[in-house]
Amino acid sequence: GVMLYEVTDVRVLLFVFPNVFEFFYLFNAARLSFARTYVMTVRRCVLWIAVLLVPKLAQEYALHSAEWLDQWVAADIIEAAFRAVTPG
Repeated sequence: GVMLYEVTDVRVLLFVFPNVFEFFYLFNAARLSFARTYVMTVRRCVLWIAVLLVPKLAQEYALHSAEWLDQWVAADIIEAAFRAVTPG
């Protein structure tokens, strides 16, 4: 999706091809920490990827389609958080 976006500059491609790996990786890490006996079969894996696709598509929509967060820069957010928790 990112490669197609870079070539075409069509922003909707970032929404159409979401990277579910990050969410699945975090899910699997939690599973290994808290539910070691839960066996991941192919069927369960496909089911969980489908479930995790829902919040990932919401994130992709917010970031790339609606562009809700485009006015903020990470450095500004970190600086504001630092000011909020430090005295003076």
